[in-house]
Amino acid sequence: GILSGSAQNHLVLSLSKGDKPAEIGELVFTTGKGGIFPKGYKIGRIEAINGEIITVQSDIDWNTINYVQVI
Repeated sequence: GILSGSAQNHLVLSLSKGDKPAEIGELVFTTGKGGIFPKGYKIGRIEAINGEIITVQSDIDWNTINYVQVI
């Protein structure tokens, strides 16, 4: 799947066809595929599933971020 930001205070997860169905409460980790982020970093937890829109509550407190690197 691909995780992206939103205008609200959560992340949106888009799953590819063939991926295992997501479940509320599951943890989301980086896969390491693509070579940008290492495998195994915890991102957050699935908060809601509304059709194909899956929202993830981030483990990051965005109000305390001072520096961000955009890749």
